[in-house]
Amino acid sequence: FRILMSDGIRLEVERADHDIVLCGHIHLRQHITMDIAGRPREIITTGAWEEGPNFVAFDGHRFELRDA
Repeated sequence: FRILMSDGIRLEVERADHDIVLCGHIHLRQHITMDIAGRPREIITTGAWEEGPNFVAFDGHRFELRDA
């Protein structure tokens, strides 16, 4: 993965029982699915605007990282 996934982030996702984490202003654009505690968890981070604007869209069923 390109994401900098520390043990602390992994433990927090598991502890809080999040299915998805959306994070902006991290300047690393990606959408990954990871198995944490036996369940798939999505982690979406938006990229830097200088590299092209992007956003996260939700269609009522799933999240998607898109270019603006």
